[in-house]
Amino acid sequence: MLELKLKAHRGGFHLDVDCRFAAPWTILFGPSGAGKSTLLRLIAGLENPDLGIITANGRTLTDTASRVQLSPGPNSNQRSIGMVTQRSALFPHMSVARNISFGIPQMPSEERRNQTKKMLALVGASHLVDRRTRDLSGGEAQRVSLARALAPHPRLLLLDEPLSALDAAARDEVLSRLQSWLVERHIQTLLVTHDAADALATEAEVALMQEGKLTAIGPARLVLAAERQRLQQRLASSSSEPQ
Repeated sequence: MLELKLKAHRGGFHLDVDCRFAAPWTILFGPSGAGKSTLLRLIAGLENPDLGIITANGRTLTDTASRVQLSPGPNSNQRSIGMVTQRSALFPHMSVARNISFGIPQMPSEERRNQTKKMLALVGASHLVDRRTRDLSGGEAQRVSLARALAPHPRLLLLDEPLSALDAAARDEVLSRLQSWLVERHIQTLLVTHDAADALATEAEVALMQEGKLTAIGPARLVLAAERQRLQQRLASSSSEPQ
């Protein structure tokens, strides 16, 4: 359970959110500039709100009134949050294996190696284990970043269009496998997208964000009914155009 009551000002942009995310997998949907990435950064602790509180399963992560601001990171004494964005932010001088094991230093070495292999297999990147990250393609780097975020088994996972460099089929395959794995381990997940087709393709709960506010939360078929109609009209229009 993730509960937010936040206000933040970024120049002329104002974010004002008061909500509760209870579903195991929630898609945060909205146009570019709606505040989706800013909200994820606030939850992760990478930015501070001007006013507000964030709690996860009853544990306070941020409380401006009490001056509580836990450090970002997956460790149990911090936020226990994993985050993956479009930019991989991997260490270029390290191999893929070392990038992943770097985030789980508390594990014995043999356990770290096994965990690294499991996470790479989960995201379809086992063949990359010995590669240098500077030699990876954009899609490969995103898969590895996802594996690195999963390795410590965070309590909460924040995904900001993490597989944008993959084609639609590969992205759907990874996300489908990932969703099952996360639900089984009770790792709550927020996934950001501005692509209505991606949101409508899942059975996840959808939170609609517009101009810094969450305007609706519920099943995709209800929250994105207008978007579905627009997509259908666009497909019908394109199919009727002369070839």
